[in-house]
Amino acid sequence: MGFHFSHLLLYEHALKSKSARARESVVSEMIRHSTAIVQLAMDTVDERTRHLTDHIYHMITFAAIVICRLSTAYQEQVASTHNIDELDSLVHDLVQWLYCIGLPCHAAHTLGNIIAKVHQKLRPRVEASPPDAPPDEILNDFNYYFPEFLGLGMSADGNWDLLSNMGFFPQSPESTRRPD
Repeated sequence: MGFHFSHLLLYEHALKSKSARARESVVSEMIRHSTAIVQLAMDTVDERTRHLTDHIYHMITFAAIVICRLSTAYQEQVASTHNIDELDSLVHDLVQWLYCIGLPCHAAHTLGNIIAKVHQKLRPRVEASPPDAPPDEILNDFNYYFPEFLGLGMSADGNWDLLSNMGFFPQSPESTRRPD
């Protein structure tokens, strides 16, 4: 999983600096590594799965969000090499799998909610969010509580700048609000 994740991060950075022609292969590789991470996670379930460290769940979440983002922003390129309906189904299955891990307070449930909300935002025609997905105002506060590389502060077209403002301490939600 670490192998696929490291490649995914490198391709994410390379995606911004490539020409349109070179971007096609980068997008395809990003989808390949993202689906490998998600499938590896769901295929290797045992009694120890709920005891995995949170960073494993964050890698899985990042991979799912990359699938959602690329399926929206580069739909034609992704459709030429992958079945987009199957990718949407994979993201949906991942969310359901995360909901099955541990108690509702487990990180997997929270990250499943995040994936479901991002999927709904970027791919609104696919399906409605699960009934326990968080409202939009809660999702906005997740920027403070979760690493910036999840891309929750992304633009309307699903893009984000992976390396911008990547500090050790995120700003609190209160410090980003304007005074009245």
